[in-house]
Amino acid sequence: MKKGFYGFFEPPPPDVVRFTVGEPDFDTPRPIVDAAIKALDAGDTHYVGSDGRPNLREAVATKLMEENGIPADPKNVVITLGGKEPLQDAMLAVLDPGDELILHSPSWPTYDPQVIIAHGKPVNVRVKPEDYHIDVEATKEAISPKTKMMMINSPNNPTGAVYTREELKAMADLAVDHDFIIISDEIYEKMVYGGREHISIGSFPEVQDRVITTNGYSKAFAMTGWRLGYVHASSEIMDQVRLTHLHNLTCAVSFEMDAGVVALTQCEQYVNDMVAEYDRRRHLLKDGLNSIEGFRAPEPEGAFYAFVNIKGTGFDPLTLYRRLLEEAKVMLIPGTLFEYGEEYVRFSYATSYEQIGEGIDRIRRWLDANRPE
Repeated sequence: MKKGFYGFFEPPPPDVVRFTVGEPDFDTPRPIVDAAIKALDAGDTHYVGSDGRPNLREAVATKLMEENGIPADPKNVVITLGGKEPLQDAMLAVLDPGDELILHSPSWPTYDPQVIIAHGKPVNVRVKPEDYHIDVEATKEAISPKTKMMMINSPNNPTGAVYTREELKAMADLAVDHDFIIISDEIYEKMVYGGREHISIGSFPEVQDRVITTNGYSKAFAMTGWRLGYVHASSEIMDQVRLTHLHNLTCAVSFEMDAGVVALTQCEQYVNDMVAEYDRRRHLLKDGLNSIEGFRAPEPEGAFYAFVNIKGTGFDPLTLYRRLLEEAKVMLIPGTLFEYGEEYVRFSYATSYEQIGEGIDRIRRWLDANRPE
């Protein structure tokens, strides 16, 4: 299993421009913080029901219905410790030893190990390299009698792709035809740009009984350290998922529950302002990288990542990463940490506009002085 990714969470050396971790550089909106403080002051520090408090589950169900078009029932919502936990819960609940889970790759490096922990087999299907969208025919060819699940992550980490309704419909049809379950990781749903639309595959009627929708508060509400998330699926699936959650975690954090309600019901403008700033940075990063000889950066459509082909520089990703860090004081993530990432590096633009500009200048100057002959 891959371990190298987690070294990038460590603080960088001084004076380094950091394009690595996908963590918002904004503070959690004040109304959310105030709600948690109020709960703590009231002594809300005890166990809650394993599924989470009814008021938060109802708020999540309302959000899923109104924003995502998913006919959600609060009884089928479980509040989790962040957005990573429900992914693992779902895999442990559904996969039997040897079952296969299809991933559209490059994908988040946590998915593969989670499948393996659940005694399943990850099957990585390469996305189309020109735009990072789903290769439908390659996906069809990857399906086998052992296919039990498929992961959908849109907007996508690391590519920034936002899958279209047509792509998602094709995946929904495959799920019905081949009788497998879809996990839809929608952690970046708020971060879509250029008039694009985030579509929840769980809103398609034909697969509403076979989609597990997971999400969290980390990205949209700048709450990475809070570890608050949720999962929703049909009653039949949730009966198994909630058992995994119960026996692994007991319950999510009690004094965060009311804060979670506030985030979903009172913080839309905070989210819109953050997304507008990410969009500004997105343009700066894309244009800056494409102005550097040897870099090819397709337009990031969502999330806050750019997945950049560096073949034209003459460097492999790991060498470029090491030398930029040591000699130019710029830190990025080598594509070798992702499946099919041998010619790529990932940039996160969850850093300030000024730092992005400085980082691009440093990369340009360094490459001008160090290109291979």
